[in-house]
Amino acid sequence: MRNTVARLTAAAVGALVFAHVATVSAATPYEQLVEDSKAEMAKLGGKLRIGFDWTASDAKPVFEALEKEFPFISVDYKRETGVAPFQRYFISIQQGQFPPYEMFDVASEFEKQYWDAGFFVKPKYDYKALSDSLPAGWPKVHPAAMDPQGRYLATVAQMRGIAYNVNMIKDADAPKTFADCADPKWKGTNIIDGRNKAQALMFDPQTSKATYDNIKKMKANGVVVTNGQAQVLARVVSGEFGLTCYINYHTTQRMIDQGEKTLKFRLGDVVPVELATRVGIPKWSQAPATVQLVTLWLATKGQPVIDKAAYRGFPWVEGGSLFEQAKGKHFAICSADCFAKYEDYNKEFADLLGIPYVKD
Repeated sequence: MRNTVARLTAAAVGALVFAHVATVSAATPYEQLVEDSKAEMAKLGGKLRIGFDWTASDAKPVFEALEKEFPFISVDYKRETGVAPFQRYFISIQQGQFPPYEMFDVASEFEKQYWDAGFFVKPKYDYKALSDSLPAGWPKVHPAAMDPQGRYLATVAQMRGIAYNVNMIKDADAPKTFADCADPKWKGTNIIDGRNKAQALMFDPQTSKATYDNIKKMKANGVVVTNGQAQVLARVVSGEFGLTCYINYHTTQRMIDQGEKTLKFRLGDVVPVELATRVGIPKWSQAPATVQLVTLWLATKGQPVIDKAAYRGFPWVEGGSLFEQAKGKHFAICSADCFAKYEDYNKEFADLLGIPYVKD
């Protein structure tokens, strides 16, 4: 009798163990990622430290929505912007002193150096598998947003277009294509940012030659070059210049929202899309699964709030602020292959405009 009970007990325990193993193995990659993240957050008191180049006003609504989606995550956010901080961090990381973030976004000028130095590691879960296993109703990850080597995921889109002063240029007369920006009639009234924003157009086979030719023509037509998107737009708003091309949509729209009624933005004949805030897993992060989970959410379910808060949602997502303007147009996408040539494009852009180029 005692042996029979022992055998029955052992069988019951075995069945429970088998059932548990079967349940775990049946979980989807997304469900497994969520469980890993919960375990990490429990160890860290729920706090996830994030350092991005997003303003506080952009980040706040996005991360509030994230915390509603995943109540076990509490975001501690700080903005890291410009180039200088990443120069300092690069040196300190080499010395074993790490940035105070679990989730960290690097300025585009330094991304390749950080990756080449081994400062980021490949995530545990494959993004294609995660995309295929997302909850019902979530959009899938756009293939171009995924690094072909599986190292990172792009989470926002930087769209560039044309902005002009409506007191100086009527809507009917304003450039409708990027080629229009080189029209001789704009001589003396066209200003451009010296920090390249045309990489996507320089990379895309359908737009590359025309873009190089257009930049040359703009130079020959006396385009004025200065540094900084906000500075460029301020001079258009003031009436010093009438228009600017290859300008950030999000920077322009923010100024319009702040009351600059003289300013208007329109897309060109093609839509240059730089897939930005490319998030990898920092080698020092104590929450790699949570970093991957948040990145996944930003690139999919979080897109509507990113677009509403920061005007950086993917333009192909229906309902987005540029969806109607972009409909039917060609998307020139700067993804991983384009990003790998960033430095080359930046130098070529500077050379075409005749401005000194200094490698960061």
